[in-house]
Amino acid sequence: MKTFDQLIKFKTWEIDLYRTKIMPFPGKYPTRWRVSFYAGIKCVHTHVCKPNSLQQQIALNLAKKLGAIDLMEFDRGGVIRRCYRATPRKTFEVQWTHPTLTYAYYPWSPTGEFFSPWWGPIYHKRMRFEGRDFFVYSPYQTMLDAGNVERLREYRRWLRGSAVLK
Repeated sequence: MKTFDQLIKFKTWEIDLYRTKIMPFPGKYPTRWRVSFYAGIKCVHTHVCKPNSLQQQIALNLAKKLGAIDLMEFDRGGVIRRCYRATPRKTFEVQWTHPTLTYAYYPWSPTGEFFSPWWGPIYHKRMRFEGRDFFVYSPYQTMLDAGNVERLREYRRWLRGSAVLK
């Protein structure tokens, strides 16, 4: 079993503007969150976790305190979304996002606010494209409805035109 440091390809929490390929973590959760809380200049809480509604509640409870919170979502290649805000607050607008990589993982969810895809139920959908299997986050439980089939076709057209899997 590989350790977390062996799975990731970056050593610092830097934003790479020139990245074009997704590098998902193995399993149903292709990305991870890093939640850090600062009281003044001292970091008093940091943890790396799989994104889910429980971790969202932990971050929202930290946001009730006076200080600053740093939220990052990343895959094995680096950061794809970041939010750094002073607290106390209830919403977390994303300050920086990589639009191509974010759309690759959240094709049907709004991503203007950091936790907006996780407000409702979220499902892990396994996608197969050109012989590669990967997971994306979807707000839809079944993808075979008439409207969702068209969404899948649109996403497939987007994958063919982008270079995220090549």
